[in-house]
Amino acid sequence: MNLDYNRYGNSLPENKVGAGSAEQLARAERIAGDFRRMQLETGLVEVKGSLDTQHLKQLHSHVMKDVYDWAGQTRQEQQHERERLSGSLQRGRIETISYAPAAEVGPRLDALSNQLKGENMLRGNTAENFAGRAAHYFDQLNFIQPFRAGNEQTLMAGMTVLAKQAGYDLKFDQIKPEDLRRAGDEALRNVGESRAGQGSEQYRLRELTALFERVTVPLPGVQAEAARHPVMRGPVQEPAEVSQQMRDAQRAVHQHGRNVVDTYAIIAVQGDVSRVRVEDTYRALNQVSRGEQIREGAPLLNDAARYVEKNNPFHVESAQPLQQALRKLQELQPAFEGQRTRDAFTQASTTVENTLWGNGSRLEAQEVRRAADTVSRGDLLSPDQMRRLDGAMQTAYLASSRSGDQEARTALQVMGRTSQQLLQPTPLTRDGPAFDRER
Repeated sequence: MNLDYNRYGNSLPENKVGAGSAEQLARAERIAGDFRRMQLETGLVEVKGSLDTQHLKQLHSHVMKDVYDWAGQTRQEQQHERERLSGSLQRGRIETISYAPAAEVGPRLDALSNQLKGENMLRGNTAENFAGRAAHYFDQLNFIQPFRAGNEQTLMAGMTVLAKQAGYDLKFDQIKPEDLRRAGDEALRNVGESRAGQGSEQYRLRELTALFERVTVPLPGVQAEAARHPVMRGPVQEPAEVSQQMRDAQRAVHQHGRNVVDTYAIIAVQGDVSRVRVEDTYRALNQVSRGEQIREGAPLLNDAARYVEKNNPFHVESAQPLQQALRKLQELQPAFEGQRTRDAFTQASTTVENTLWGNGSRLEAQEVRRAADTVSRGDLLSPDQMRRLDGAMQTAYLASSRSGDQEARTALQVMGRTSQQLLQPTPLTRDGPAFDRER
């Protein structure tokens, strides 16, 4: 089996070129993609953007429009999950590569775009530094796999657009497509693994970085030189936010968990483990890799990893990275849940605030804004602030009821639920809560 062309998973996507095999479809993608990318590289066609969801959709629509009627539709829109087999000659075995859940495609793309903007679209870097950061973003996009097919050509197009903004050109024609694919696969397989004496990210992306160093060429001209000037460089955006760290840990669980649980299913049902237990473990993997039911699912996955380590006659490298990722998720969960609550409150408060301004309730709108600012800073709402907020929400509820604004009513429900979790604990005295004492 030629695993280089197992990129489409179990079924071949519908296509306009009459391709009946993975090899034929891959060739059609390469021919069409090379031509459409040439249009972008020469400036015949411009698709500007910051590699967010909308930009990637536009690039895919352009690069793959000769091959697919559905070009420009993400996996999230098509509700298409994606995984495939990948051969590793160095390891001498075949592994499953799992990509981001379809529901996370848009949020992950937009979060990555915000990180890229924080680095000023990689302007101000030397060629070596640019290659390293480009390898980082290519790896992230490769895991997201925004589309059911045509990702390779689209990502090369996107990276080329990014490089031009930073004063460089990417000569992908100087490397073999299979080399880029295999380097990308190696980075995906090794996510979450640690190496003594090596920076985890740097070591994992070493092959990808080497390829980007080979294809990165400075563009001529004053504008390109200005883009490369050190003064243009933004700070490297480390994944310091809790949400980004959670996404990274979920990615490691998603990749290594599938290999561990598949192995667990094969050997466990032949031993003393029930089929129901195996099915529960698969469900736990799906939930935990989405950041859900972590407390309930992590023990099942840890048990599976330990069982595989103990009972499998062959060493499974994914077991230890899975356990490391599960520990990271459990450590981050309290802070992540708090941040998610704050994000939900502030997002809903914007809708409620707009409703109040539209109703002419200026003071109440300002009260909602003050509460949102408090929560955005990471602070909790005081009891007095909560009482004022309740009054503002009641005014918004009456206004939304009169106008039939369902969006505002939904936002009010979110604010009501989350505000209780963001309320300062009531100080206690011997006589009970302080504000309950008789004055």
